[in-house]
Amino acid sequence: MTRFRLLLVLSCLAVVGGVLADPAAANDRITAQGVAMSPSANCTYGDIQVTYDASDVARQAVTFTSEDGTTLDSFETNAYQQTYSGLEYILSETTTPAAAGTRLGVHVVIGTTPPQAATSAEFFVLYRCDGMANEYGGANEQLYTCYGDYGSCPATAVEAIAMMQSTTTTAAPASTSTTTGAPPATPATPVQANPAFTG
Repeated sequence: MTRFRLLLVLSCLAVVGGVLADPAAANDRITAQGVAMSPSANCTYGDIQVTYDASDVARQAVTFTSEDGTTLDSFETNAYQQTYSGLEYILSETTTPAAAGTRLGVHVVIGTTPPQAATSAEFFVLYRCDGMANEYGGANEQLYTCYGDYGSCPATAVEAIAMMQSTTTTAAPASTSTTTGAPPATPATPVQANPAFTG
């Protein structure tokens, strides 16, 4: 009888422990809902729009990269708000603009530091840049987007280009990603993440 009780207790502890420590548990802090290139993006400004629903998030990390592997801008800051639902404009800027026609990537992680799939979401946009923003008549072209739990998307322009080339004949990843032309217009109230860039 004692062995049966001990086995039952150990079995219950294993089940509870597995539930509490499950690394694949659902992300209950932030749900990524969409991403697109902003009309203000160009070869200097890696501006994108991210849509998400979050509670209890703390940090936001942004990396702006070029197809040649150069990091054009990178920073980490406080999240816009700990609890937020809607569209946020993510602004990044380089002091050494890329040449027109260069493919650029913007990667954003919102959640905790360090990021984890259960506590953070990520967003990525790859676009071919122009010297002028689309809102002023430029010809920036969105090439690829991805959003989902942290670990779902490429983190640099180089990774996204390689992924696009390798997935032309393979199944799509579990994240939500698209290869598109110009993004649809999305009317929204601009929200600027810290730090504020003044040009």
